[in-house]
Amino acid sequence: MYNNYSEFCQSRVHSHLIFLNFKEVSGDEAYDLLLYSDKLPRRNDGRLNGKTLESYRFVENGGWYVSATDPETGEERLWGQFKPNYPKTDKQGKIRKYESPPKEPTEIICLKVSHWIGLKVASRAGLLKEYRERVRDSWVATENISYRKFLSHHDQGFWKWVKDNVDVAIAPVEGVKKAGALLSKGVAALSVVGIWNGSPKNEEGIPELHPQLKYFAQPGQVAI
Repeated sequence: MYNNYSEFCQSRVHSHLIFLNFKEVSGDEAYDLLLYSDKLPRRNDGRLNGKTLESYRFVENGGWYVSATDPETGEERLWGQFKPNYPKTDKQGKIRKYESPPKEPTEIICLKVSHWIGLKVASRAGLLKEYRERVRDSWVATENISYRKFLSHHDQGFWKWVKDNVDVAIAPVEGVKKAGALLSKGVAALSVVGIWNGSPKNEEGIPELHPQLKYFAQPGQVAI
C-alpha cells in the first residue's frame, strides 16, 4: 500500500488523482529529481560538490513527489515538488515542508486528471454531454479495456480542453493537495507553489502573471 495514501485521503483527494500524480521517492532518485540544475555548484568533473549534496542529505530518507505537467500536451515536465518525510529546518528555525528544484524557475502544477474527474469538471460547467462524447471517442480508439477502467486513465488533453472552454471556471490555489481536493469535487484547480509565485517579478521588478497562468487567460475565462 502507498505509504502516504492516507494523507491525501484526509485531504479529500480522489484515488485517481493520488495514483496518477504522487509517487514515493528516496535515495538517488530524490537527488536526481531535485538537483538537476546546471546552475548548481559542481566539481571539475561535472558532479555536484560536496556542500550541495550534504545540504540535501535529508532527501535520502524519502517522501512523496509530484511532477508539473505541460497544460498544452499533458506530458510531464522535469520540474516538480517534493515533500520529505523528515523535512529540513531553515536558518530562522522554520520547517521547510516542501522542496522544489533549486536554481530553477518555479512552475505551476497542473495535476494529471482522469477521464472520470474530467467528467465531474465538465458536469459542473454544463459541458457534460460534449465531454462524455469526447471520452467515448477516445475509448473507442483503444483496445482490450473496459469503459470503467478507461475512466481511471489520464486524460492527457484535459487542461487544453479547459483552456479551450471558457465556461470552465479555473481555481488557482496554493498547494497540490488543495488542487487535488477541488478537482475531486469537479473544480478545475491548479496549484501555485507559494502565494507570490502566481505573479513573479520581471527584470524590471514589476509583477507579471506567471506564463503558465497566462496560458489559461482566455477572453471570457473565469477564475474563482
